[in-house]
Amino acid sequence: MYLATHFNNYYEAAPIEEIKHYIEDLGLWGYNTIFVHYPTWQFDGLQSPGAQKWLERFTTVLAHAKQCGLQVGLLQVPGEGYKNAPKALRGVRVPGHRRGNFGVNLCTNKPQARKLIMELHDGLLKKFKNVGLDYFTLWPYDEGGCACQQCWPWGARGYLKISKDVTKQVRAMFPRCKIVLSTWCFENENDNNPDGEWVGLEKSLKKDKSWVDYIMADGHDDYFPKYLLEQGVPGQLPLVNFPEISMFGMHPWGGYGTNPAPAHFQKLWDRIKHMAVGGAPYSEGIYEDLNKAIIAGFYWDPDRKAEDIVREYVSFEFSPDVADDMLEVVRIFEQNHNRRRITDSSADAFQLVTKAESKLTEEVKSSWRWRIFYLRALIDKEMFERKGTLEGEALKAAFDELTKIYHAENAHSMPIKPPQIK
Repeated sequence: MYLATHFNNYYEAAPIEEIKHYIEDLGLWGYNTIFVHYPTWQFDGLQSPGAQKWLERFTTVLAHAKQCGLQVGLLQVPGEGYKNAPKALRGVRVPGHRRGNFGVNLCTNKPQARKLIMELHDGLLKKFKNVGLDYFTLWPYDEGGCACQQCWPWGARGYLKISKDVTKQVRAMFPRCKIVLSTWCFENENDNNPDGEWVGLEKSLKKDKSWVDYIMADGHDDYFPKYLLEQGVPGQLPLVNFPEISMFGMHPWGGYGTNPAPAHFQKLWDRIKHMAVGGAPYSEGIYEDLNKAIIAGFYWDPDRKAEDIVREYVSFEFSPDVADDMLEVVRIFEQNHNRRRITDSSADAFQLVTKAESKLTEEVKSSWRWRIFYLRALIDKEMFERKGTLEGEALKAAFDELTKIYHAENAHSMPIKPPQIK
């Protein structure tokens, strides 16, 4: 499980004991590894107050995961610098709006930029020496890429070169650490092989794949790289995916409560279940808790059906007595996922949730897992009745409660904080 740590989301804002407890839950639902990303683009350096605060928090989080018997890892962008990186060392912006650019990408072909990258990673790795890293994931874009003549195509040239250098650093400090090479946004998703990143990666790994243990691949929305489906995994290495369980079809993400999408994830998984050996879902918080369970179920049994996992989840977290009703609620939630296309079925979902609640214990009814289900049903009903207008006391109270559950009082309003009604 990859826990995103930015924009003051749940993982950054919740009390540390709450985070520890949640990591234990993830382990019990089947995840064996916790990843985090040290966001260099937020900081001026390792000694900056923000960086020190982040390191104190997440070395504690990963240390607790290790104590629970889980593995841990970092996911880093090897071409990324701190936000005060010298402008003369920064890279050329890469084409494509989905590859990301916060303005601190470095040109790895410049000796001084490469030196900065090596120093950055050396300092960062030392901070995790006592924790111990089991995995290190290298990430190509958002941040990272450079499109200068010497580095481009990034995924076949500059990215591979700097990834090999960083890998040497990682293994020097953590000899048994597994290396995951991500291919996220290679060839800008739907482009038809314009840049040669996949072909270049294949050629490189044919010469030497000793430095890589896994290839990670996935895409936005319904997309999965055509190259892998048609040509197989470069270097014939094990494939892991990177499911998007947080940021799809809603804005703000999770701002309306739980966002289950079992049919969507079943469709995506069925395309690659013959190839993938696991993966690391992208998580922004706890609102996609059911989606996490669905993906974990796929990893443990590739032929398992999403609806069976949903039944297991609601039976365990709520009660077997409400499983049938809650399965129907989840189906309705997915049908009404698009905030502009909520139908009158939202009234049925609210009725079923209200019926189910009458059968639950007081402990379950007050739990955050139940509340994000109940509030999603209430919000959908209210939004349908008000034709999408966010107004009224019921919606205000629901959004305010979600904000407290997520500890999102100070979160960035664009991606994470539930709508605010005055």
